[in-house]
Amino acid sequence: MKLILYRLKAVAATSLLCVFVSWSVPVSAKEAGAEETPISATISGEAVPDKATTISDPTIPMEDLKQLLKPLTLEELQHEAAGWLLLLKNKVQKISDTEIAIKRQRRALEAKDEASKLVGEAKTKLAEAETALAAAPKNTPEYQAATKQFEEARDALKTAQTALKKAADVAAELEGDTSVRAALGEAEQEKEIAAAEETFKKAKKARQEIPADSLRYKEVTPKIDALEAAIKELEKAEENLKATVPKSPEYQKAKYQLDQVREAVKTAARELTDTMSGGGDSSALPGAESDVGAGADSAYDKVDVENLEPKGGQASGQQKLEKVTTEIEKAAEKDKGLKTQLTVNVTNLQAEQTAITDRLKTVLDEVDIKGGDTTGYRKYIQAISAVEVDLKDKEGMGVRLLSWLQSDEGGMRWGTNLGKFATVLIVTIIVAQLLGALLNAILPRFSGVSSLFREFIVVTVKRGGIVIGVLLALTALEVSVAPILAVVGGVSFVLAFALQSNLGNFASGLMLMVNKPFDVGDEVKVSGLWGYIKAINLASTTIEGWGGQIYTVPNNTVWGSIIENLTSNEIRGGSIMIKIPFGSDVQRAREILADVCKSNPGVVKSGTFVWSYEDYYTSIFWSFKTKNDDFWTVWDELHSVAQDRLAQAGIKLAIPTQDLRIQNSGNGANGAQSVMPSVRTKESSEMMVNAPGDADFDPDL
Repeated sequence: MKLILYRLKAVAATSLLCVFVSWSVPVSAKEAGAEETPISATISGEAVPDKATTISDPTIPMEDLKQLLKPLTLEELQHEAAGWLLLLKNKVQKISDTEIAIKRQRRALEAKDEASKLVGEAKTKLAEAETALAAAPKNTPEYQAATKQFEEARDALKTAQTALKKAADVAAELEGDTSVRAALGEAEQEKEIAAAEETFKKAKKARQEIPADSLRYKEVTPKIDALEAAIKELEKAEENLKATVPKSPEYQKAKYQLDQVREAVKTAARELTDTMSGGGDSSALPGAESDVGAGADSAYDKVDVENLEPKGGQASGQQKLEKVTTEIEKAAEKDKGLKTQLTVNVTNLQAEQTAITDRLKTVLDEVDIKGGDTTGYRKYIQAISAVEVDLKDKEGMGVRLLSWLQSDEGGMRWGTNLGKFATVLIVTIIVAQLLGALLNAILPRFSGVSSLFREFIVVTVKRGGIVIGVLLALTALEVSVAPILAVVGGVSFVLAFALQSNLGNFASGLMLMVNKPFDVGDEVKVSGLWGYIKAINLASTTIEGWGGQIYTVPNNTVWGSIIENLTSNEIRGGSIMIKIPFGSDVQRAREILADVCKSNPGVVKSGTFVWSYEDYYTSIFWSFKTKNDDFWTVWDELHSVAQDRLAQAGIKLAIPTQDLRIQNSGNGANGAQSVMPSVRTKESSEMMVNAPGDADFDPDL
């Protein structure tokens, strides 16, 4: 209600219009007249608004309302819904009337501004023309030019006079509309109350400069105290009116009391003004300004353009134009104040509408729980919640925003909600990150949990916590997450059919992580591939081959094939098959192989035994165990050293031998038999790599 503050800050606040449009829920007001929506078209069943009990206090706290609604039956809830809907409709009707008054007041103000502009231009042209006529001798070209200039000034004045009549017509139309006149009357009252409050503040400030023991101080203090008491009574009366049902006997009584208190405030303010000014100057209070209205004595009839003479009428014509300009400016100033107060009023009404809508939705939620149909009610709420912004009224937008920011159901409410949103979101994210870090530290202590599964769990907790935090934070912004979850569920259902193979890979990826057949860095044989596990995700597994090549295998393929993990344990076993010819010292060969293993620090265990006797050689199975990281180094060293040591001992590796026999026969004589030299080929030793438990050999057994 602080009118001066609104007008000073209105232009600066217009820059925040986008925020206002996004958060506020102004009501759309139609110019054609505020036709009432029949309640019967919205209320379902045999609901009777007069039977509603919870509407006795329209400002009832939401928690109390929920408790009052809980024991009610569906039939009783229908009455409550109808009662709250009636309250909402009355509030919407009042907002619609006020919005129409704002638009018509804006048009009236624009008409007066245009008239004031044209009158000012005409006054300037008239002054210049009369000056030129006075300076030019008659019957000269200069005089003729000045006469023509005077006629142009007269035409400009006629145009201004037409604009004044238009402004008067708009004002008359504004006065003739009952609903608009009621809204303007209420705005006028609010403006007077705002002026009274401003008078009270100025008087208190001025009293500080008056000596406390002076007669003047004693004269002013009772008037200030009386006005302060009247303002407090006014605030109490306004609260009482808000707590009553419109058009009820209690409402009429509270409205009457409010009117009486308003008159008391205005009277006290007027007396204080008279006392402070030392006389009867009450011009500080509104209502003393003149207006551009219709009638024979209205401002646009103050100048007789037709009888305005080039000579002699200069002073009187300028004085009349100056008076008209002053009256138009006063009227425009009054209109601006009324329009600003109307804008403040409609913003407060919209805040009250939001409060009633919230309570109606609470009732409707309870009706839904108990099996009722609330479709009609919710459609009505949706229809009246349409956003409309008058871009032509820039100052009004700023005033709306300032009023909305100071409203309990507007800026204060959304400021609190935003604070809750930020707090819930930040706390949830922090908790999710801490929980993820805790799981990342605890899970490695369980031997059966793979690093892949651990990373998956940690990432799921951290990112899932953010998603949950956003959903919880949205509830703080009064956003229902049920539609969001329904959309997500529907989309998931569709994607489940469209991405069946991908979902299969996803499931296989989870199985790989949970069952842990391998981990990142393990050496494996999968689907005919031999290499190291480089990475795994929910869709595929990446294997790095011996030549540095990268294989990306779908998890479906990996899980459906035989998986051979060569490095699943810390100790890895390997074996080498040594073939020596018949006649070689087998026991000596086994001793040499055992000594080679002993001399190698990387070998943990080793052993040999005769594997088999073949056509021309004896197979010695040579097994060893070493750490995973040392396996291939030990493998290379054992081959090199064993070959040298066997050669030094005179034990050679078996080479396949084949004898070719050729028999010659002729003339009945016994043929001679010749033997070709044996063809000998060298055969390298064989290697077998055994994972622990796969035909493993322990030499100590």
